[in-house]
Amino acid sequence: MKLISNSRLNRLIDSWLYIPSKKKNAKFRLFCFHYAGASAEIFHSWDNYISPDIEICSIQMPGRSKRTSEPFASDIWQVVQEITDVIIAYNTLPYCFFGHSMGGLIAYEVVRNLQKNSYHLPSTLFLSAIRPPCLDYIKEELHVLPTDYFVQMINKVNESADCNFSEKNIEDFLPMIVSDFKIVDKWDSPKKNERVKSRIQAYGGTDDEYVLEEHLSEWSKYTFVNFNLTIFQGDHFFIRNDNIKKQIITDIENSFKHDKFR
Repeated sequence: MKLISNSRLNRLIDSWLYIPSKKKNAKFRLFCFHYAGASAEIFHSWDNYISPDIEICSIQMPGRSKRTSEPFASDIWQVVQEITDVIIAYNTLPYCFFGHSMGGLIAYEVVRNLQKNSYHLPSTLFLSAIRPPCLDYIKEELHVLPTDYFVQMINKVNESADCNFSEKNIEDFLPMIVSDFKIVDKWDSPKKNERVKSRIQAYGGTDDEYVLEEHLSEWSKYTFVNFNLTIFQGDHFFIRNDNIKKQIITDIENSFKHDKFR
């Protein structure tokens, strides 16, 4: 890790981390990585269900929420490096990662970077609705599609939403969504089969047309330790279901208990 000043590091921590409630007596930390077109606040409600021993630190990508004045991210490797710097500087507790879709790929690459820097790793990497690096996410690059077709594709992935996007109502969100999909489209991991020393728990939805059970099973090749796969009823955004959300949180709590008594 390159040396950076304390003032810059503090600015990075403040920019990248959204913490629903700071817990000075926390024993564990859960770092959450949001999906494309979203913000760190999507994990705010998780704090209502999770153990008081666990502090949630949600990663906030540039160009949204408190970072609206910043340009959207265009370089995944700069994103990965800055998040790595933040975690090394901020975290002193046992921890896990949870990432959904785009967030899953960023979480995996941050673990790879932490491993390269010989920093202690998250005990478990929870990867939700994301294919591993050896598999293309979608054959066509979504971020270069004409707007009308792009909107159709977004709605197809987003079937569980209460309402569909149209070219008109997506206008305000389009730059952010396109930027996020560009990160996914351009993801080309330099080491497509690199294993990590964290457990991997993968999640998928029965009706997800883009990330199938057979794709998720491939994550078993990316860990030196245990792998587990759970398939829930639902589409690509099954984590919006409160019961599924609670089950995932229970899995996270149990993983920390496993670490505590190991």
